[in-house]
Amino acid sequence: MKKRPKIRKSNKDEGFKIMTRAEHELNSSEWFGAIIRYSWYLGRRKFNTFYISREAKKNVTIGWWFKIVILLILICFGYWFVNYA
Repeated sequence: MKKRPKIRKSNKDEGFKIMTRAEHELNSSEWFGAIIRYSWYLGRRKFNTFYISREAKKNVTIGWWFKIVILLILICFGYWFVNYA
């Protein structure tokens, strides 16, 4: 009788080490948020106090809103440029 080969469960960490678009968006939002919060405190606190895991949710939220506002400003500018320039 032949032995059955053991079925190996796949590990989440196996395979390609690539980031998806959503992870890139999250990272950029986190960076923007940390930079904005650092600027808000005028450099009185170290940057590392903002860019830590427990502050990530605040950074992502602030960075996401920043990107949305910039996008809306660009859309308004484009609309103004097309209609009034």
